[in-house]
Amino acid sequence: MIAADETFDGTWPYPARFNEVAGFRHHYVDEGPERPGQTIVMLHGEPTWGYEWRHLIGPLSRHHRVVVPDHMGFGKSETPQDCTYDASEHILKLESLLVDTLDLTDITLVVRDWGGPIGTGFALRHPERISRIFAVNTVLPLADDIAPLMRANGVESRWFPWAHSALADGSFEQILGNAGRTIAHLMIDLQHVARPEIATPTGSAPTPAPFRPRRSAAVSSPSPGRSWRGRRAPRPGRRRWKPSPRCAQYRRCGRSGCGTPPWCPST
Repeated sequence: MIAADETFDGTWPYPARFNEVAGFRHHYVDEGPERPGQTIVMLHGEPTWGYEWRHLIGPLSRHHRVVVPDHMGFGKSETPQDCTYDASEHILKLESLLVDTLDLTDITLVVRDWGGPIGTGFALRHPERISRIFAVNTVLPLADDIAPLMRANGVESRWFPWAHSALADGSFEQILGNAGRTIAHLMIDLQHVARPEIATPTGSAPTPAPFRPRRSAAVSSPSPGRSWRGRRAPRPGRRRWKPSPRCAQYRRCGRSGCGTPPWCPST
């Protein structure tokens, strides 16, 4: 959990607010005039936090109320160990903040990545509170069967095929445990980044910490029915990980023709 007073060199100047109605310290930003024309709620994706909206909060809050929560287990929000971290639980935590505590209405809901399914779940439970939804690089699960759409979306991303194959062959946690990098950085390595120059030390500092060998890796995921919590990364040097030939289709490191990703512990 990021410290409440952390500003990251002044790039995050917004006072931290916390809601504890749902049984944990739920961090959020609440900026803007006392009597706004409308309220904008911005939901971040995975594995980021509200920091990804930092360039929009200031301009939008000049005329509108802007509320930016961190999902449970992300950013400055607490990471309780007795939760499932599935999508339905994130929706209920969001409901506790927006309805029970802030009692927001006339909401313009801005959602990105996993903020889309979480925000959609909230909107379906409280349609009378939503004026509009603005979707950014996400999926709004409103159809009867979105599984084909999700599969098609996953094909366009190199992260998800790799993660699924690594989970299947049992190498997922071992690679993360020896990566020395955050999930956010691994995602960037596997995918095209339109503006890589923005990945500065200050910009990357707010991302979740890297997995550390021999330490418990607490990773919260809003994916339905999935969380990685309290599992230990393998101790380095005990077993040398042998890269799968499948790695070659994702990114070549140039090492003796090996197709191993650059974070592979064998490089």
